[in-house]
Amino acid sequence: MADNAFTSEELFSDYIKDTVAGNSKQIPEFQAIRNSKHRSGGDFVFQRQ
Repeated sequence: MADNAFTSEELFSDYIKDTVAGNSKQIPEFQAIRNSKHRSGGDFVFQRQ
């Protein structure tokens, strides 16, 4: 993948997870949305401009 592209999972694990969790005992998880009826295996890919 190009240096300026990243997946939603990379965005979540690198920037969102720790920020959202903060000092909480709960930890956000990157998972499919239940009952969304979306096909498995898909992901968003972002590209920096």
